[in-house]
Amino acid sequence: HFDNVLGTSLDLKIIASTEAAASTAEAKVLAEINRLNDILSSRESSEFNLWRSTRGESVEISSELREVLQHFEKWNVKTDGALNPASEHIAKLWTSEIPSASVLAMAVTVVNQPHWSLDENGATRLTETELKLHSFTKSYVMEKAATEAMKEDGVAGVVVNIGGDFVV
Repeated sequence: HFDNVLGTSLDLKIIASTEAAASTAEAKVLAEINRLNDILSSRESSEFNLWRSTRGESVEISSELREVLQHFEKWNVKTDGALNPASEHIAKLWTSEIPSASVLAMAVTVVNQPHWSLDENGATRLTETELKLHSFTKSYVMEKAATEAMKEDGVAGVVVNIGGDFVV
């Protein structure tokens, strides 16, 4: 059990032929989570945060950030806009009072516009709208961490549980 992993707790179960293999796999899981958190979190120094502070210029981004942005594009279409990294904009409207219909309509327009464009080498931030990757980025990180554990010789299975979300 580990606390304060992606803002919650991590429980990790590893099936391995030796304790050494299990320990190495555990270290790989933790290292991958930390590496991806440095890229995808909203922390001030993360790659995502540095990129989202730019406007109107293509900025070279990691393959991991590109992949997450592509996932958001895909799932935004599949969910008819329900999964949207700009949804925080609408949520903030409800913090002090119920917004009027016109304010909500304007917010939906703001949220549903393209917020970035991807090119061969990078990504261009197109709007000022606040973006958060938390919607399903946690499961992306968990999947990548589990994959790293499974690469270890002698590891037959892994269960990653972060805040009640599981990858097996």
